[in-house]
Amino acid sequence: MDGKECMAILRKVGISRDEFANMMGIKRSTMRTCVHGNRISRKMVLKLRELNGEKVVEEEIAEVDAMIEEAKKPKVEVREVPGEA
Repeated sequence: MDGKECMAILRKVGISRDEFANMMGIKRSTMRTCVHGNRISRKMVLKLRELNGEKVVEEEIAEVDAMIEEAKKPKVEVREVPGEA
């Protein structure tokens, strides 16, 4: 994983580089160096994939909730009356 991909995931999940550094227990400057130098550790990659996976699951749950709400709406039946038109 490179720095661009790392930042894309962080933006997608709404976490800043500094917040991620705190989550990982490293200094902000170390995090910046890792991202810009494309030296993302295995531990960071695992956490980023976990965060990205959680976001995907949240989006899928939101889609299913929207489909359920759509199914709950009252159904409208349209009938054609012969001879009118």
